[in-house]
Amino acid sequence: MHIPDGYLSPATAGTMYAASVPFWYVATKQVRRTLTNRTVPVLALFAAFSFVLMMFNVPLPGGTTGHAVGGTLLAIIVGPWAAVLGISVVLGIQALFFGDGGILALGANCFNMAIVLPLAGYFIYKVLAGDSEANSSRRLLAAVAGSYIAINIAALLTGIELGIQPTLFHTADGTPLYAPYNMNKALPAMMGGHLLVAGPIEALVTGLVFAYLQRSSFDLIATEAPKKGGGKLWLLWGALSLVALATPLGLLASGTAWGEWGSGELKDLGLNFIPNGLKRFEGWWPAPIPDYGWSRMGATIGYLLSAFIGIALVAFLAWVIGRRLIRKTAGESAPSESPPKMKSESFLSKNISHITQALESVLFSEDLGRAPGLLQGLDPRVKVVTLLLFIVIVSLARSLPILACIFFMVMVLSILSKVPLGFFLKRVLLFIPIFTAVIAIPALFITPGDALVIVGDKVIITEQGARTAGFLVLRVLDSLSLGVLLILTTPWDSLLRALRWLRLPALFVAILGMTYRYIFLLLHAVNNMFLARKSRTVGSLSGAENRRWLARALTTTLAKSHHLSEEVYLAMLSRGYRGEVVTLDNFSLRRRDFFWGIFAVVIAAIILWRSNL
Repeated sequence: MHIPDGYLSPATAGTMYAASVPFWYVATKQVRRTLTNRTVPVLALFAAFSFVLMMFNVPLPGGTTGHAVGGTLLAIIVGPWAAVLGISVVLGIQALFFGDGGILALGANCFNMAIVLPLAGYFIYKVLAGDSEANSSRRLLAAVAGSYIAINIAALLTGIELGIQPTLFHTADGTPLYAPYNMNKALPAMMGGHLLVAGPIEALVTGLVFAYLQRSSFDLIATEAPKKGGGKLWLLWGALSLVALATPLGLLASGTAWGEWGSGELKDLGLNFIPNGLKRFEGWWPAPIPDYGWSRMGATIGYLLSAFIGIALVAFLAWVIGRRLIRKTAGESAPSESPPKMKSESFLSKNISHITQALESVLFSEDLGRAPGLLQGLDPRVKVVTLLLFIVIVSLARSLPILACIFFMVMVLSILSKVPLGFFLKRVLLFIPIFTAVIAIPALFITPGDALVIVGDKVIITEQGARTAGFLVLRVLDSLSLGVLLILTTPWDSLLRALRWLRLPALFVAILGMTYRYIFLLLHAVNNMFLARKSRTVGSLSGAENRRWLARALTTTLAKSHHLSEEVYLAMLSRGYRGEVVTLDNFSLRRRDFFWGIFAVVIAAIILWRSNL
């Protein structure tokens, strides 16, 4: 449905830009009133989802391809006007960076897919949903129907825009100057594929995501402008990453979308001429990553890398625009707002909240280790050995797709082990930039090799540098996720005892055990200090008083740490500690442990074999 440059006359392209500008203006005004700090991340997330969704090409009748858009879904989640801006951002990045759709034709593409599609889909959704409950089946059916009808309306407009070009713009002998096919061919071709294939896929995707949101985060769909982003955005970002890993499936659909052919493809279709407009405007914009591919890099890896680059660009730009609009609105309405909270209250509240969350996280991890999941039911010794085996395999693997598949396998294991995916991904993904950015980012630019990104006459990024950075990031990601999964699914005492079974020095295991208990007690002590201070503080304190209190608190904490270490050690001695870890449950191998061990060895052998082909 993306119209490339050369298929629309400059007059038509200008008209479509002019038709889009008023909608962009109204969207900006409306979004300023509805968008909040909590809904900006939601806009960024679902705009990125729309970008990924458009990368999944599906075969259409006649040997062409098509794709879903997700415009109606975005309109339902963040509101129709925010969806207008979000999909416009997606289409702009596709045209500028990936050559998907034209710069001159961007106004037409935005009008069809970013304006008409979400507005029409949302209108149909609201009419059909009525005043029904947010989690009702009526709303689900309304979302499905709205998405199906809206994408076909957009396809109809695209067919009309392409079909009128030969009639309005042609040479004296009737040869088309721009789009080569008239209305009799353009409309059936566009509508047939979208009515039969692309439309049902758009409806299916909308229905599946909407049904999930109804069950887990239906506050996102409860009102026209959601009050909050929901507590499961980490889970949704993780799901988006998994969907992005599957984007190379879009390469399986052969052929080009109808109306998006280049001059060479038009010749292959049997057209005995190339329109002069196509010759003039085709390829005039040098997209940095044309057709989502990278030179001297395999199609699968290039498509996958483009997916994650596009996600980052779309999410970042949508977030920047949203924050910019919010900041401007806040500046305009500042005099009427309530006075800000006292700095001292904010300082204390934040610290108490963070420490309490850390304590809850520790307690929750202990509960997960005893949950009735797949890995929790295994002998700790078998778990430690097999997951260490996978970490070794990660260090030996020499294939980026294999490393990506290992991470996907870890995600599946976490789900089967009853570990909330959002909780798991938050603990894994937060550390990846910290541990890899210092090395991976410089490797992109300093590793010698074949040019991958060139600016002017200077090579900026090499293929070998990109592969080195990719290996580093994926290996750290896989190793860290395996370690986190082991800790979350194994009680701490059982893990320490399994480490002693592997003949780790008793002193090393003892230090681990004491450190864990000491941190837990220290968090309790610090939390009590902050709560005590807040309960004894009346009014606001100056910044100097806050700094003096913080200095005294640090000194007190250091003194408490020494005292607590003695108490922890004495408590362990009083409970029978003699240098070895003692648990209530005795280790015993069962049938499931043997099956898991065989499975792990087979998977490790397959990974080694495939990564060294």
